[in-house]
Amino acid sequence: MTFPSGLRALDHRDYRIFFAGQAVSLVGTWMQQVAQAWLVLSLTNSPLRLGLVGSLSFTPVLLLAIVGGPSPTACRSAASSSPPRRCSPPRP
Repeated sequence: MTFPSGLRALDHRDYRIFFAGQAVSLVGTWMQQVAQAWLVLSLTNSPLRLGLVGSLSFTPVLLLAIVGGPSPTACRSAASSSPPRRCSPPRP
């Protein structure tokens, strides 16, 4: 199977399988989010609680972004210095 130059990665069978699996997983995640919102709305009939559940679903991403955001910067500066040292959080 031949693909255009922009889709050359799809020439590899393993990548096509990986891509299809990721697509199925993403659709499943969307379905779960819609079903959860629908359940909250049908059980409580409260737009406030629906918004609360929708907002709280992003809490793990927010917390991990606060911790993980500065980490690559600290590791990059640690790798560029001459003596080897550990990756540490940036100093204020």
